[in-house]
Amino acid sequence: MFKENNEKEIQLRVQQELEKILNNPHNVIAAYQKALEEKENLIDLMKPKVDFFNTVTQTEDWMEMAAAVKLIGLKGWGRNKTFEYLRNQGVLRSNNEPYQKFVERGYFKIVEQVFDLPGSYDKMINRKTVVSQKGLEYIRRLLQEA
Repeated sequence: MFKENNEKEIQLRVQQELEKILNNPHNVIAAYQKALEEKENLIDLMKPKVDFFNTVTQTEDWMEMAAAVKLIGLKGWGRNKTFEYLRNQGVLRSNNEPYQKFVERGYFKIVEQVFDLPGSYDKMINRKTVVSQKGLEYIRRLLQEA
């Protein structure tokens, strides 16, 4: 009973204070200016991060999955575990090649590498999935949700 009365008393005081503030246009303007200033400070604080993100996601650098996972730096996630997770999420096929929609989004691409077979003059072609900066961010978000 005492707790209920105390809560009601607090609510009544808060409501009275709010009414005082709202009934005085100067107080409303001051509160709005303070909120606007706080929002501008937050924007200033976030601007370097946004600029960095925009720079990184718009570059044309491509990297192997092992390098991408190391850059993301989440504990317990390596190349193989990440490949497995992306396959389970429907991002990669069983051969670790991305589905077309993820290629079209610019997250991944397939590159071909030519290499010599040891002990012969034959050449082989290997297909490898590489990740863009945009794909790096996509993978990071997926892994953080896991």
